[in-house]
Amino acid sequence: MLDRCISDASPGRGFNLREGKGFTLIEGGSRSKARDSKRISDMRQLMSAQEMYYGSQDVYMPFTPSSPDFMPVEISDGVTTFIKVPTDPGGGAVVACDHASGIPAYTYCALDNDGEPQKYCYYARLENAIINKGGCTDLAPCPYMTVNHVGTFYKPAKPSDLDDCASGAQ
Repeated sequence: MLDRCISDASPGRGFNLREGKGFTLIEGGSRSKARDSKRISDMRQLMSAQEMYYGSQDVYMPFTPSSPDFMPVEISDGVTTFIKVPTDPGGGAVVACDHASGIPAYTYCALDNDGEPQKYCYYARLENAIINKGGCTDLAPCPYMTVNHVGTFYKPAKPSDLDDCASGAQ
């Protein structure tokens, strides 16, 4: 196949490195990094929307999930919609944010902040764990990103509560 790829090179045509509809490992890595970049951007937009809600209401938007850790549909004060909550770029069905099954579930999640209006927590599981940031290393990678009332953090496990969400590597 390499011989054919090289022989297919011609001025203006480039190389045809594959004939099938699959993708290479390099492309797969690029795609997962692009999805993670989108997740990080979406999480930061959610944080900005919560801050706008806070500016309007002097509390963060209350969220009591009907199922553990599901996300609200939007961040709105009833007059202004600050953001429609984006869906994870990985696509697929909405799944519970309980990752106890060991099956990676790439979706956006929120923790219940009912009764604690000065706090909130959204988090996402990244496909490419963060290393070389704070306490995140090759031996202890951080596959979770949280945004909350304190800032942005990377964690080795999903946050257990609102205070845990507000700690980790920055």
